[in-house]
Amino acid sequence: MSAADYVLNEERSSFALCRPPGHHAGKDYAGGYCFINNAAVAAHFLSAHGRVALLDVDYHCGNGTQDIFYHREDVLS
Repeated sequence: MSAADYVLNEERSSFALCRPPGHHAGKDYAGGYCFINNAAVAAHFLSAHGRVALLDVDYHCGNGTQDIFYHREDVLS
């Protein structure tokens, strides 16, 4: 949320390094030691202010992030 707030108030982009990344946590489940999908929380917050693109740079799919935003057009994931 700090990185999201930074983007809203000061910069065009921001970077947050979170462990665990959370990208396996979906709408209603945890997975791969991910309990809260940090990037999804920030993207949802930022989507109230415009379109958001979420880039998951990892070796494998962030299935939780995909699950959360699959039917939404305001967040590109």
